[in-house]
Amino acid sequence: MEAEKAFQKRIEAMTDEARDHFKDVIEMLSHCYEKDSEVQAVVIVSREGFPIVKIRTVNIDEMESAAKLQMALDCLTALNMNDAPPREQFN
Repeated sequence: MEAEKAFQKRIEAMTDEARDHFKDVIEMLSHCYEKDSEVQAVVIVSREGFPIVKIRTVNIDEMESAAKLQMALDCLTALNMNDAPPREQFN
């Protein structure tokens, strides 16, 4: 009961923008829990400045999770590189 109250308090303290984003995340995750769902999720939670990472998976094993995480890393790297200045500007 205390955990539910604390959870509710965190939600109430969110800005409208943060609450909308939170709803989007929960909406995506909820599809993983539908009966016979083929939707998979790998959730990574960490705290800035701390090396500890918590990972939760839904409908996916550790090996598949590693492959999905590599795909996500590749995608994020490509997105970051698209915004990076040309190499010549680093010299």
